[in-house]
Amino acid sequence: MQKKLLMSFILLLCLVFKVAAQDRTITGKVISSEDNAPLPGVSVGLKGSTKGAVTGSDGTFKINVSGNNSLLIFGFVGYKKVSVDVGTKSVVNVTMDSDVSALEEVIVTGYGATIKKKEATGATSNIKGEAIENMPLQSFDKALQGRMAGVQVQAGNGVPGGAVSVRIRGVGSISAGNEPLYVVDGVQLNNRNDGGGTVSTNPLAYLNPNDIESIDVLKDAATAAIYGSQAANGVVLITTKKGKAGRTKVTFNYYTGFVEPVPTLDVMNSQQFINARITAVQTSNPALAPATVRGNVLAALGFSRDLSEADFNAIPTYNWQGEVYKNGSINN
Repeated sequence: MQKKLLMSFILLLCLVFKVAAQDRTITGKVISSEDNAPLPGVSVGLKGSTKGAVTGSDGTFKINVSGNNSLLIFGFVGYKKVSVDVGTKSVVNVTMDSDVSALEEVIVTGYGATIKKKEATGATSNIKGEAIENMPLQSFDKALQGRMAGVQVQAGNGVPGGAVSVRIRGVGSISAGNEPLYVVDGVQLNNRNDGGGTVSTNPLAYLNPNDIESIDVLKDAATAAIYGSQAANGVVLITTKKGKAGRTKVTFNYYTGFVEPVPTLDVMNSQQFINARITAVQTSNPALAPATVRGNVLAALGFSRDLSEADFNAIPTYNWQGEVYKNGSINN
């Protein structure tokens, strides 16, 4: 009887040692392949079981496995899944690669709200900041011309740096305004010209195109659900650049430029103008003598009736367009 009990105890002891030999703890660390930074919140699962663990803030984990045929599955949002055969290892370090295809592109819909691009039902267009930076533009609204379907940008006047006219899907009103609503980082911008006078300035010129991260243009009636009647002419959403983690980077960029007037009109000189007046009066009054017509025209223009030919040819000509217009300058 004692012999049977001894054999049973030895068999039980061997079984306990066998189980203890199979159960072991695996530790390790999970990092990103982009910057070798630890990845917190990575799920670690044991294939074929309900066992699992999550990496801590330093990317480390701890999980119990049984046997040498265990397979660990590592998963994290935005990264490719990794499978590791543990074997006889006690320490498993994993490097995860980012999965670009798994990241959904998002667009800004209003006041900072974002949705997945494939779920957007409205008509939108986007310009990245890289497309307009380092361009000699007086204001960012000029960068929209020719870069978005349904958006038309025209100069309102020939004044250097003057306001431009932005039309999204054409003119929406005859008597009311047709300018779109501008929203910069969620704040509505007053783009009205309140300077007064006859010279139209551009209130949007204060924003440096190099400071813009992206420009989104909302072009359909669906934007009225967010911005109301102010979105009747479309909405231009501007997102500016913000600080990013990493090493400090300082850049310097400067340019200067000149803005020339629009092509001037080809006009007559003084002698051509007086002769044209004489011809017009003579045509209207064919009964008058040519000398009388010439004297009347000269007198009407402030000259002597018996002005000699030499004095007539000496009448100066002034380039009034050259006196009025001048070259503009831009420094950034």
